[in-house]
Amino acid sequence: MEVSLIPPQTKQIFTKRLVAIVLLFIVILGGGLRFTALDSESIWLDEAISIQGSQQELSSVITTSGSLHNQPPLYFVFLHYWMKIFGTSEVAVRLLSAIFGTISLILIFIIGRTLFNNRVGLVAAFLSAISLFHLHYSQEARSYSLLLMASLGSIILFFRLLKCEYPRKQDYIWLLLINIC
Repeated sequence: MEVSLIPPQTKQIFTKRLVAIVLLFIVILGGGLRFTALDSESIWLDEAISIQGSQQELSSVITTSGSLHNQPPLYFVFLHYWMKIFGTSEVAVRLLSAIFGTISLILIFIIGRTLFNNRVGLVAAFLSAISLFHLHYSQEARSYSLLLMASLGSIILFFRLLKCEYPRKQDYIWLLLINIC
């Protein structure tokens, strides 16, 4: 039988810190890849339609998102206010999607950890961080990265509701709101 000089609590703290450091590295790597060269290509037609549609009055943004974009209005509302603060340059409008894509890496880790363990969560987050598909859609001024982030958040809340013996009302409300938007 092996005797350890390190108490189990210390090992757990070390493991949690190591996981946090590795996840931080993955998020920095993924964010760096997403934020790099946002202006390497000019705005293409679908992005221009998103930008033009989001520059209207807020009520028009909300009412036309379904008919103009065939998508829920949340991304276009975010983009509407984002452009008021940061402008309409290629980098500015694509940065919002890059942020959503980077946040998705953390949510992917949480799902992997919830379903399996920390190692699976870290591998899944790393593979997503370097995925060309995920990178591409995190650099477009379109709602794809927000859709992924909202879907991942919905899955996490759903797992929380399944695990919880007495779910809170607010968890159901959050789940409903995420799925509506």
